[in-house]
Parts: sequence; C-alpha cells; structure tokens
Amino acid sequence: MGYVEVEQFTLVDGIDAHEFARRDTALQRWSYVHRRGLVRRTTALADDGGVLVLTVFGGASAPTPAATEDSGEEPLASFTAAIDPASYRRAVYRDLDGATAGRG
Repeated sequence: MGYVEVEQFTLVDGIDAHEFARRDTALQRWSYVHRRGLVRRTTALADDGGVLVLTVFGGASAPTPAATEDSGEEPLASFTAAIDPASYRRAVYRDLDGATAGRG
C-alpha cells in the first residue's frame, strides 16, 4: 500500500526557476530524511510558471503535509517562502491496491 501526494502552485514574484531549483534541491535532500515512507519525489515546471511536485510514499500511513512538520526549519522555510500561498493546492491519493483492499 502507498500514497501519492500531488502539490501544485506558482512562485512568488522575484523567485526565478534557477533560484527555485536551488531551494527544491535542498528540500529534496531534507525530505528523504524527514518524511517517513518517501519513495520518490519529482518536481516539474510548466511553461506558464506553474509548479507540480509529485511525491510517492510507501506504507499504510497517509503522508502529512511537509509544511506541518516545522515550517521554521531550513530548507523547508526557504522552499515555502517561494510559494504563492493563494495558488497552493495539495491532494493525497491512495494507490489502487490499497484503495480496493478488502473489497470484492
């Protein structure tokens, strides 16, 4: 069983793709240590400036948002400071095997 976390947002003014990539790389390293069950994390940038972060987790527990861990901790604080909070959307999906377990 596992989960897929999908985050979508835009960047605040003043953060370009290069700066965001630097912050994302630091958060990537942090995530593998601090987010239990993390299997893979991928970040993508659309031509219109939208950002998609797709994170796959193994295990039976649904992931909590990284922002609830400790928003003052680096590099999480730098990463979240780059996000336009009005644009932020998060959804968590259970993998199909886990979602249908026990159903005939």
